Amino acid sequence: MWSYQDNPVAYIGETGRTAVTRAMEHVRGNMGKKSENPMYKHLIDKHTDNMMNVTFEFGVTGKFRDPLTRQAEEGLRIARRSKNLAILNTKSEFNHPRYQDERESLVWT
Repeated sequence: MWSYQDNPVAYIGETGRTAVTRAMEHVRGNMGKKSENPMYKHLIDKHTDNMMNVTFEFGVTGKFRDPLTRQAEEGLRIARRSKNLAILNTKSEFNHPRYQDERESLVWT
């Protein structure tokens, strides 16, 4: 997951590679001005006049033993994010069904 300080936005992702490797892929994509890179897209969309002063922060939210658990956690994190937190992931990245929390579907009588 990465975010930056002056605006509550985040990109939530999962990878089987190390955090440093994945973060550097994002940084290289941004530096290479890759149009599909979420960091670069955000800078172009929101910070064209101040691109050099935006600081991104990367963080690890968990370690997982298998890909399915890691992917499920990513889906949960996206679904449960704060309403105040904009997300930079593109809809094409959501190639799995929306997660519905079991607690949301319980009916008490």
